[in-house]
Amino acid sequence: MNMIERVARALADDLFRQIHENKASLYASDMDGTKIIIDGEVDLYEAVKAALVAMRDPTDLMGNGLPPDYKPGSHSATAVWQAMIDAALEETK
Repeated sequence: MNMIERVARALADDLFRQIHENKASLYASDMDGTKIIIDGEVDLYEAVKAALVAMRDPTDLMGNGLPPDYKPGSHSATAVWQAMIDAALEETK
């Protein structure tokens, strides 16, 4: 499962959890879980936390997506993070 799929699944799981806890009601869902329409309030912070948890462990491509000249301490955490996110975005192309 690539990172986009992993985060989408985490968001869907959290939204369905909120629906199950009667915080919102499900209006419609497609069968593959990529689109849902809900009615009611949803706690977006909870959904974002679920997404961040899903992104915590890098995919293989993300782990290998570091700058080619990377050596521990040679790049800022920002540069490494951005390279890994760029690699995750490339997984869906």
